[in-house]
Amino acid sequence: MSDNYDLLLLEFVRRLGAKVDALAGQLRDLRQRVTRAEQQRAASAAAEAVHRAVTMVQLERLKARLERIERDRADPA
Repeated sequence: MSDNYDLLLLEFVRRLGAKVDALAGQLRDLRQRVTRAEQQRAASAAAEAVHRAVTMVQLERLKARLERIERDRADPA
């Protein structure tokens, strides 16, 4: 009778081990997906920062040009 319990326990441990292995695989896949999502978010944030910087430079140039035009109009020497 003890042999039946030992075999049953061994089978239970094997199944449990298989489930743990499956969960480990799923966790590995999930970690890879999260890493990719973080990398994509970082790339998007960097692109947004570059776009914002370019826009600011363009606005500063436009502002300087507008100031020159206003100065020239005010002083038509």
